[in-house]
Amino acid sequence: ASRALFGGAPGTGDASIPTVAIPAAETTALTLVDAFVRAGLVASRGEARRLAAQGGLALDAARLDAAALDRPLVDALPDGTGLLRAGKKRYRRVVVG
Repeated sequence: ASRALFGGAPGTGDASIPTVAIPAAETTALTLVDAFVRAGLVASRGEARRLAAQGGLALDAARLDAAALDRPLVDALPDGTGLLRAGKKRYRRVVVG
């Protein structure tokens, strides 16, 4: 699990990583900020934007700024899976399907 969380290839790792499944029918209206809220990593959209402004949010290995949070989820996760991080220790794998 540590390899997937701290430097491994995105989408790899073991089953111990907490996973959130989002039905494909719901992804057309969701953005990345909605995914962070839905995964339980942040309490609100405002908290997500504050963390992004401070450099505290990431998708796979890439840090997200506040503008990136408005990207549609289907564009941000073209292969249907990704690792969301808030801070250094809070993370969830998101699977669309």
